[in-house]
Amino acid sequence: MKKRILTYLSVGVLLLGAFAPGISVLAATPTTDVTQTSATNLDPANLADGQYTIDAPLLKTGTEAASLAQTYIDKSAKLVVKDHQLQLTLHINSSDGVSKITDVKTTSDGQPVTVTKNADQTADLTFNVASLSTVTNLSSIINVGASSIAVTMDVKPDTASLKVV
Repeated sequence: MKKRILTYLSVGVLLLGAFAPGISVLAATPTTDVTQTSATNLDPANLADGQYTIDAPLLKTGTEAASLAQTYIDKSAKLVVKDHQLQLTLHINSSDGVSKITDVKTTSDGQPVTVTKNADQTADLTFNVASLSTVTNLSSIINVGASSIAVTMDVKPDTASLKVV
């Protein structure tokens, strides 16, 4: 009887020794390549077709100070990539902003800005950008009370905030 118990214990120890290293390896498995690609390895200069979000602050031209227009436009932007063409959409976050910001144009490359009014009284400004590493300059009119102010601003995408939608 003692001989059988010793045999079973020996077999148990051998099996535990054979499987224990495999169990510790499973516990320390790193994240998969798919997770890393979608979270950390986005190359702003070579994006696949698709939709992304990116912070795109509006700055006074030639400075790091926020533009007056940033009051009415969300910092977070939608980026659509199709056939290596980049299209950025900024969201005017209130009906007050929609009525105050008019005549928006890009001045850096002469491309048009499409204004799409939404059902919730907000609007979207959509335009092409040359790359995410360059600044796109916009001009607009901001109507405050009875006066109109011509404003130019730089759209400077923050590539560190780029995420796949």
